[in-house]
Amino acid sequence: IGLEGDNLIFRDHDADELAHYSKACVYVEYRYPFTAPGYGELEGIAHRGCFDLTQHQEHSNAKMEYFDQPNNRKFMPHVIEPASGLTRGTLAVLCEAFTPDEGRASKVFMKFKPSMAPIKAAVLPLVAKDGMPEVATKLYMQLREKHMVEIDIKQSIGKRYARQDEIGTPYCFTIDGDTLDDNTVTVRHRDTLEQERIPLDGVAKFLDEKITG
Repeated sequence: IGLEGDNLIFRDHDADELAHYSKACVYVEYRYPFTAPGYGELEGIAHRGCFDLTQHQEHSNAKMEYFDQPNNRKFMPHVIEPASGLTRGTLAVLCEAFTPDEGRASKVFMKFKPSMAPIKAAVLPLVAKDGMPEVATKLYMQLREKHMVEIDIKQSIGKRYARQDEIGTPYCFTIDGDTLDDNTVTVRHRDTLEQERIPLDGVAKFLDEKITG
């Protein structure tokens, strides 16, 4: 989901941190801005041994043992408990994506992994005339069948790029005068600011490969 590098660690619990019934516990920890230079819990993975099912069997009188036919023996299964919170995960993804950049008009961009970006792409006609909005709308309607995309027509192209940077849109497809002549569009890459021309009829495939790759 885009969490990697030194911001993410695994920490084994020390013996004095374990619950009395626990065999082992590992925390997945993330270096949040408010815990730096230390780490905060992202997910806990506990080996609870056979405590849970033993207690359940004792108080319910329901047999919880498992019979292993190949080895002809009964045993009480152990429980592995992964516990993660959606809010913690979302916060970590937001913190990881937040990237200051004084060289941009927006001064910051959200560097989401493309598959995690709320908006996957934006379709931007260079100007709101000369048939460009119509071509942009047709492309937008095609892309939105599979992905969360936006179409943005108002204000200068620079301000529209800045808006997409602020919300972390990985790719912008710009419809310009050349599009009407040669059926190509400009792709702007959020992270590198690189721009390239690709065929208009290849945009959907391009986006599919980038999002799922």
